Parts: sequence; C-alpha cells; structure tokens
Amino acid sequence: MYSPGVLADYQAPNTTLVWKDFGSHLLSIEDNKLKSESIAISPNPTKNYVTISSTSNLQINKVEIYNLIGALVLEQINTNTIDLTNLNQGVYLAKIYSNAGTVTKKLAKQ
Repeated sequence: MYSPGVLADYQAPNTTLVWKDFGSHLLSIEDNKLKSESIAISPNPTKNYVTISSTSNLQINKVEIYNLIGALVLEQINTNTIDLTNLNQGVYLAKIYSNAGTVTKKLAKQ
C-alpha cells in the first residue's frame, strides 16, 4: 500500500522489500505562492558559480540544490552566490527560501 513520503526499495537477491520514510522532506514545484519571476538565477546554465537575485529586494535565507531524483546535493545559508564546481553536469532544482516564502527554479550545470 502506498503512503505519502514512503518509498519502497527492492533489495536483491533475497527479494526483500524495504520501506523508507522520507517524511515531509519532499520537493514540490509550487511553494508558498512566491512568484517565480521575483527571483532570478544567473548565469543559467553555468559552469561554476551562480548568483541569486531578487527583483523586489527579498532576503535570501537558504538555497537547497536537488538532483532530478529529489536528493539534496548542496545547501547554502545566507548567501546569494552558490558554488556549483563540485556538482556533475546536468539539470538541478534550486529551492530558494526568502523572507517572503519559497520558490523552486530549474538550474543547469555545464
């Protein structure tokens, strides 16, 4: 039976089914209704660093970078510049927390 926040994992060769509870740490696309246009990530795509800016002078409190399978790969607190040099090339999701709410934006690493 499926339950929100729970993922089943097949363990070979014993055919054991393992349930993992991820609780409320799931990444969603729509967060706290902060408009996506109010936050910009540049340059995007990038090779090393990105800068997060706001059109309405929002304070950026935290940035979480997730890969496309939902794993948290990087977290930065109280900074607008994010160093991505240790990440592999690919597409990521940046969950940006501000004083007005959160927004999730797509980010490409070259």
